[in-house]
Amino acid sequence: MPEGWDGTIKDPDEVLYEISKKEDEMLYQEFVQRFNFNKMKFAGKVKCHKYSRRRPSEGWNFTVEKLGKKGSVEVVVVGSL
Repeated sequence: MPEGWDGTIKDPDEVLYEISKKEDEMLYQEFVQRFNFNKMKFAGKVKCHKYSRRRPSEGWNFTVEKLGKKGSVEVVVVGSL
């Protein structure tokens, strides 16, 4: 048997409790992150305007270069102009 394993099986309720505990912690961290972001928006430290997230009127400026194959993978570089 592997070291530290006593051969007992966890109760399904215990497993579900651990999963829900992890999920609650993730949701709480997401809430805190969004709350702090909104506080910074109200303080004027972050500017998040709905029109600033749109595509620029002059369009995107990207270039794609094929560098060849490295082993069995094709290498492509994408960069902005």
